[in-house]
This record gives sequence, C-alpha cells and structure tokens, in this order.
Amino acid sequence: MFSFLREVFSEKSTISSLRIMSMIALLMSGYIAVRGLETHSDLSGLAMLCGVFLGAAFGGKVAQKSVEVKGQLGGISTVSEDTSTKPTQKEVL
Repeated sequence: MFSFLREVFSEKSTISSLRIMSMIALLMSGYIAVRGLETHSDLSGLAMLCGVFLGAAFGGKVAQKSVEVKGQLGGISTVSEDTSTKPTQKEVL
C-alpha cells in the first residue's frame, strides 16, 4: 500500500508536495460535502466552502502546468535562449 502511494505521489523518484496537497484538499472537500449533507447544513455556505477546497486542489496544479508549458514565471523566462542562431547587428546591416 505504501509503495502504491509513493508511486502515485512521486514524480521521477521525488515525492511531489503539490500532488500531496491536491489530494488532501480534494479529500477534505469530499468530507466536508458529505458531512454537511448529513447534518443538513446551509447548502450555499457548504458549496462555497467545498469550492474553496476544490479550487485549492486543482488551482495549484493548473498554475504549475501553465508555467511549465510557457516556460515563464512572472514574465521572466526560465528557459535559456540560444543566441547562436540570431543574427548580430553587423549581419543585419
């Protein structure tokens, strides 16, 4: 069981804390929803609270993927550019 969980939460033999956080937030959202329905709580407040936990569960992963795809973080490129193929100013003139 432990090896299965390690494989689910790991990425290239290192455990991903973002995946663990996402799983905990997802499980908490489900628990809050079930518990709230059992106790007949206010549905609008319950939906809002579950939405916060679901947003935390999936929002971080979506943001991480978009940064990985773009290769940028806050407008600063995290991918080094290859300047050997760019023409110099003398070649342009």
